[in-house]
Amino acid sequence: MKFPCEIIVWKVLPCIKCQMAMQMKEKGLSQKEIAEVLHVTEAAVSQYLSGKRATDFKLKEVNKEIKKASDKVLETPELYSCCVCDICKKVRSEGLLCQSCIDMGTPHGCSICKEVKNEK
Repeated sequence: MKFPCEIIVWKVLPCIKCQMAMQMKEKGLSQKEIAEVLHVTEAAVSQYLSGKRATDFKLKEVNKEIKKASDKVLETPELYSCCVCDICKKVRSEGLLCQSCIDMGTPHGCSICKEVKNEK
């Protein structure tokens, strides 16, 4: 059994970083600039952009939030962790993680994530 937070670390956070990297690339940032903003290596950015990393989990339901977060972070890099945490809370509170948790051995009927408050 995996805890929801483990799934967040292994699947959700890389997916968010990947989508943010793609958004930033579309805005014309170099891989080096993206790496600096996202606090990852240039190699990680390269893998995100080439589809070699963070491809096994999709967050279509929060694409708009990720795009807004990317824009905010480009304007004010200090907001990076807050923006990512807000997206993560939304993923959990809306039950977007449930099937992955069940697939990884979490018992059906778990409501831990849905009880997360998406406070600002």
